[in-house]
Amino acid sequence: MAEKNISIIGLPASGKTTYIAALWALMINNSPHCSLSLHSLKEGNQEYLNKISEDWLSFVEVGRTMLAKNVGEVIMNLKNNATGKITTLNIPDFYGELFDAHFQDREWSETYHEQIQNSKELILFVDPYAQNNIARTIMDERQYMEEFSGMEDILTGKTVGKKKKEKATPPPANPNVYKHVDTSNQVKLVEILQYLIYTFEPETPYKIALVVSKWDKVIINHKNATPEELVKSNLPLLYQFLSCNRQALDVKYFGISAQGVDYENAKAVTEFASTVPEDRVEVFDGTTLTKDIATPITWLSE
Repeated sequence: MAEKNISIIGLPASGKTTYIAALWALMINNSPHCSLSLHSLKEGNQEYLNKISEDWLSFVEVGRTMLAKNVGEVIMNLKNNATGKITTLNIPDFYGELFDAHFQDREWSETYHEQIQNSKELILFVDPYAQNNIARTIMDERQYMEEFSGMEDILTGKTVGKKKKEKATPPPANPNVYKHVDTSNQVKLVEILQYLIYTFEPETPYKIALVVSKWDKVIINHKNATPEELVKSNLPLLYQFLSCNRQALDVKYFGISAQGVDYENAKAVTEFASTVPEDRVEVFDGTTLTKDIATPITWLSE
């Protein structure tokens, strides 16, 4: 059987970096709860991986550092501790700008084309709390204009309810124009998946582990929800696309808490600091709850 080649995709700030920091930390420390171990780092900046894993272990927010500009593409060969099978994990972009640029520029590089052409298994990260998940509606815009600018003034250049001699408020010099960054995340994610389907026309479905990040925060407000139910209710366009393209996309939903705790909650951080690192991790597939951070990768490599 051919070696599995898994790629990670996702928009900026969707949870990829924190996940990789936790995975790296647990693998190199031989965590008994992690089903995978590092076989080799084929490509990538090990110094940066060590830095973000140290941040994760120290309850420091995993973010951009001076090393980030030298990260580049990361390729890991991972070993399944139970079977000995080797799986390749490709991380083309830690921060998601690559995928945002695909949407903006309507093109991707030859290097990425070759990489994704060899990947039939994908991990797709979504942040359920991203402000841009839901597009702004006409009603939102109407309220915004009324509160901050005076909608009638903007639309007509006239002042409503004022004396005729008073000077009308002119329309803004630089009215709001479309910017790709304002597009709903759902639209961007659907575009990413459409690129895959219509560019490569796969004979067998892409196997996708859809990861809902920040699961520890989700269950506070949605205690009985499953990751699939959350995507269905909060990201309906994305869910509809995935459901309507089952012939091309085989999807399993995971809720993952890699960080484990709100770092601004000093009491919670103190409590977690007395536990072993892997106890911070929670992975829920809608049925089973586990501490194994590698669960989505293991499922994809089956």
